[in-house]
Amino acid sequence: MWQYKRKSPLKEIRKPFMMPTLNRHGFLNIPLCICYTAFALMLFGTLGLLRRERHLVETQLRLDRCVEKTAINLHKTLNKIEDLNKDIRMTSAELMVDIEPNSRIALQIKLSADVMAQEMIVRSWPKNQAQWIAQQGCD
Repeated sequence: MWQYKRKSPLKEIRKPFMMPTLNRHGFLNIPLCICYTAFALMLFGTLGLLRRERHLVETQLRLDRCVEKTAINLHKTLNKIEDLNKDIRMTSAELMVDIEPNSRIALQIKLSADVMAQEMIVRSWPKNQAQWIAQQGCD
């Protein structure tokens, strides 16, 4: 007669690392978890780089605005000096041509006023530079 042979419990203990043959659910869990973790790390790294880049761009824009104000101020100052130079040249030319004493005195007064105005503008610029440096550039 046929007899049922029972398996020894030691054989079951010896094979703990074998995958079950019928239960294949979840065999992609570990690779997908690794992929998701790598994706999350890349995402956070990219967000960190974008945040850093945004901070740098904001700082650069703030500096550009500050330098723009100073450059516009310098440009206006140079335009004033150039206009005064033109007036001084014209007045000097008129002084050389003019013979009448009354108009000559008026032209000399105008010439000295233009020269003084130009000197005041030129001397005020280092003061503005010192203020800008004392503020350490921009606000």
